[in-house]
Amino acid sequence: MDVQDVKINDLKSHPNNPRLGNVEAIAKSIQENGWWGTVVAQKSTNHVLAGNHRVMAAKSLNIQTVPVYWVDVDDEQAVKILLADNRTNDIATYDSAILNQLLADLSISDNLLGTGYVDEDLELLLLDTVDVALLASDNEQVARTLEGLPEVTLDVPNFIPEAGSEWKLGVHTLFVCNDIMKDWPQWIHLLDGDVMFVPYPGPFIPLVAPDSPVLIMIQPNKEVAAHLLKNWNSVKPTAVQVQ
Repeated sequence: MDVQDVKINDLKSHPNNPRLGNVEAIAKSIQENGWWGTVVAQKSTNHVLAGNHRVMAAKSLNIQTVPVYWVDVDDEQAVKILLADNRTNDIATYDSAILNQLLADLSISDNLLGTGYVDEDLELLLLDTVDVALLASDNEQVARTLEGLPEVTLDVPNFIPEAGSEWKLGVHTLFVCNDIMKDWPQWIHLLDGDVMFVPYPGPFIPLVAPDSPVLIMIQPNKEVAAHLLKNWNSVKPTAVQVQ
């Protein structure tokens, strides 16, 4: 069937849709990014099979028409489409490294408005991130070293890094600040060259990273930075404060 612009009031939310979507977040996305995609609806009933909450969000924004892809199916097939649209999203996963980098880039260049994420989500995603792929392949020896060192823990650290301090951890750099967004002029010069930007690094990240690419780690949480430095010092040569 063709995609048609349909008056939004002619569409009906599916009465048996089990999905509980965040209409407010979807509305913010529409405001920031505009309308994208199409609604899938059953031709015989006008029931929305894919996009129920997008339609609700559009109504809350007083959008008059939306593009609709009509499907001519019976009620049983309609329910299958409804369930498949929800379930296939549920069982999808993320490439954490790519997701973290995308969100980090947006948080620096602009903001996360319209993505469905907030700054707190980014911090939680990145705070305890360890590159599992590295642990499983190139850094098996490092992984075994970590497992055999009880001092590589989250107990009381022996470093007290101050905001504005820069530390060299081998080829990698850790910069400690008060606020990543507000303090970017202090550390932006570190991103020159072939380096990998790692905001909110967890306390084990440099231990499982190879020498290339060089990590530029920016951490506003002084306690996490202290644990990171302690753990590095437990396994590798002494961390050196640059400033």
